[in-house]
Amino acid sequence: MKKTILKRILSFAVLVAILAGCSVCFAGCDGDYIKKTSKDLSTYTIEAGYDDDAHVISGVMTFDFLNDTGRELSELRFHLYPNAYRKDANINLVSASKGARAYKNGYSYGGITIDYVKNGEDVPFSIGGVDSNVLIVPLSKGVKDGQKTQVEISFGTTLANIWHRLGYGDNTVNLTDWFPVLCVYDGQKGEFLQDPYCHYGDPFVMNVANYRISVTFPDEYVVAAGGDLVNSTTADGCTRYEFCALSVRDFAIIASKNFEVLSESTDGVTVNLYYFADKAPNDTLKLATAALKYFSDTFGGYPYATLSVVESDFCEGGMEYPRLVMVTSGLEEKSYKNAVVHEIAHQWWCCLVGNDQIRNAWMDEGLAEYSTNAFFGANPGFGIDAKGEMAAAKANLNGFLDITGNYFKDIDTSMCRALGEYRNETEYAYMCYVKSMIMFDDLKTLMGKTKFNRALKKYFETCRLTIATPEQLVKSFSDAYGSDLTKVITGYVEGKENTIA
Repeated sequence: MKKTILKRILSFAVLVAILAGCSVCFAGCDGDYIKKTSKDLSTYTIEAGYDDDAHVISGVMTFDFLNDTGRELSELRFHLYPNAYRKDANINLVSASKGARAYKNGYSYGGITIDYVKNGEDVPFSIGGVDSNVLIVPLSKGVKDGQKTQVEISFGTTLANIWHRLGYGDNTVNLTDWFPVLCVYDGQKGEFLQDPYCHYGDPFVMNVANYRISVTFPDEYVVAAGGDLVNSTTADGCTRYEFCALSVRDFAIIASKNFEVLSESTDGVTVNLYYFADKAPNDTLKLATAALKYFSDTFGGYPYATLSVVESDFCEGGMEYPRLVMVTSGLEEKSYKNAVVHEIAHQWWCCLVGNDQIRNAWMDEGLAEYSTNAFFGANPGFGIDAKGEMAAAKANLNGFLDITGNYFKDIDTSMCRALGEYRNETEYAYMCYVKSMIMFDDLKTLMGKTKFNRALKKYFETCRLTIATPEQLVKSFSDAYGSDLTKVITGYVEGKENTIA
């Protein structure tokens, strides 16, 4: 993108007015609570443009903050996730075993710069945190609970050449967590959560907010985003896209010069598949659409108008974002199918029903794994043996524990450790994905399928758009069962169960 075009785009005078009247579609009456909740949320409004030569996305973010912390605040703190990609970052973005998959063209680095911050007037911001990962914004005056204030932040994010959540590869530009994101306020501790990045897991805790995003790309790009396309205009070889998403936890964009697009609708929701190397895209779209319908019928209706499934340059199996899921290009067939369904399941367990993914990753990962297995069990035509997969999971977990026992005297099978507290990425995966999935499957056997599914529906209905706690999950299952399941569930979570087999 020509710099003169980028400068012109970023000079729009009134950012909020551009999208103030955007209309958003919902999936029938299921979306009513989305619109209702959106009226009492903070809002991100961003005008940004992508420089294809420099691999930089620059923007101005207007953040309309509604204080719902219960306390008066004198400052706001924002995560600067792109700084995890700096050359001098304290953490590694990926484990050594995944380095070659992530850095296919050699090591590359990125980061985010903050040009200015305003809160009615220029304010003396600072960069802090344990790894330059937090933007600290002092407010011109205190904001009481229930009051609003507006912060404007000018930023520029440089992308690394990396097959990761944020970065550019040979086929896709992955823009996830590419702008300053408000840290969640912990009311009990009286402080913002400022957890640094971790090279495994999903090191994020996010509240729902509204997003009004305008982004400009060179015309060659096809753009997938986690929101409704309100408008698009083309000039000087560039296209400006206006997106709006209400009551979501994040806003991701994946762009490519090589995307082809297929679409299919189910129950008022349009599923869009963006692909560039998928050898059976029609089958993938059919799978994604069936998964969306199954989860809607089983857990509760998907409340948004669209869901984008996006083949991406990525070193993991996939990654979930509200209304958009990334699936790693080049996976073998069974892994690709599992990734598509697992990431769609996260629309319910993580995106709609939130949780602390740093300290309680088992809550969303285990449910997403269980949901994936349940889908294939109910839909054998897609060629995945659900019973066989569950049996293999139990055998693999017991094998892992046997091997681990030969090296360590103190085998820890707890699932409630924070990211960074597991011995390694493998242990994290076995505990938070495999063991948690087995726990939910065992609960289904104990409770019976009808009561178990009733518990999931109740959990979804009670905790959607919140950050759910383990106690709320236990209550939903106990209420549906008609008896207290606290000891059963906490036994698994704390590693006190007698056996997995």
